[in-house]
Amino acid sequence: MVHWQDPEVIVYVFFIYEQIAVFLLGFYGTQFLWSTYIEWELITRKRAFRVVHIPWLLARYVMLSALLFFVITGRSTTRIACDVAYRTFASLGSGAAMLASLTLCSRPAAILWTLKLYIPVVILVVIGIGQAVIVVLQGILTVRAEWNIQSASCEVFSSDNYLLGGFYIYTFCFDVVILSMTLFAVHRVHMQHEYSTRRWRVGDALCVQGIWYVAATCAVNVPVATLAFLNLNPGMNVLLSLPAVTISVIASSLTLFAFDDYNWKDQAGRRSGTGSRPSDLVSAPLPGNLTTHISMDMGVLDSRVILDDDLHLHLDGKESAESESPSPSTEEHAESV
Repeated sequence: MVHWQDPEVIVYVFFIYEQIAVFLLGFYGTQFLWSTYIEWELITRKRAFRVVHIPWLLARYVMLSALLFFVITGRSTTRIACDVAYRTFASLGSGAAMLASLTLCSRPAAILWTLKLYIPVVILVVIGIGQAVIVVLQGILTVRAEWNIQSASCEVFSSDNYLLGGFYIYTFCFDVVILSMTLFAVHRVHMQHEYSTRRWRVGDALCVQGIWYVAATCAVNVPVATLAFLNLNPGMNVLLSLPAVTISVIASSLTLFAFDDYNWKDQAGRRSGTGSRPSDLVSAPLPGNLTTHISMDMGVLDSRVILDDDLHLHLDGKESAESESPSPSTEEHAESV
């Protein structure tokens, strides 16, 4: 049986943790460089800047900063303020996980806000504020470290495992709530606008993406929380936390820009004269006057539901539209003439 409290075991666990951080830096760095074209398009205004880009950009750079910070400090032989450094690292990691959830949360919040369903939006905001509070507390209370003169490196001597495990369980539950709100928002689009003959396939795509995101975060967050609650040693408490945050940030980024391929096909089709707009590639034509679609400026699913004039007419003045239609007696009179 492994003696988890053995100092040699703890040192070995932290050695594995450092190697995982180096691997994740290369893995995430590759994905980061691959997607820098999006930032260039935002700078050159080829891609319209939306509110949803704010948490996405913050998550990208906070995650990169956390990985660089840990790898550099872990290999530095110069004495540093370990306690402050590791608290900063814990705050950056938790903040990146929070921003990943916020990026995904922006889409159902935008749909619900457009449909004037404000109570679900308030629920999402309150849960998000609670997550932010836990991030602050985790940065203050979770990790305690000191400089080890013999090894010339920082050494973690204690950590609040319950707060750490609670944060990842809370994050996973928040992601489940976001998925539930997405399903609810898409359902209301189907029901409120009499969308019965054909389905809103963009909304269905949002639901499928949310399900895959929750599955990914469940696969990484639940093991982190389990190890934290087991409290084997300070190293095992945080061993899987960095992979969990990294995967969450990458998954939210891929989910946000999942419709770039549709936009590329749309532009190619327009050049050849045979294409259609991205919303047509994702969803079937909407029945009647309902033309709800997700605006995908330069392929970005920008989390805004665009309600066209016909849909606004349907929401605000359906009676007035019906009054303009000819009555049965008028039609009979026209036929007789």
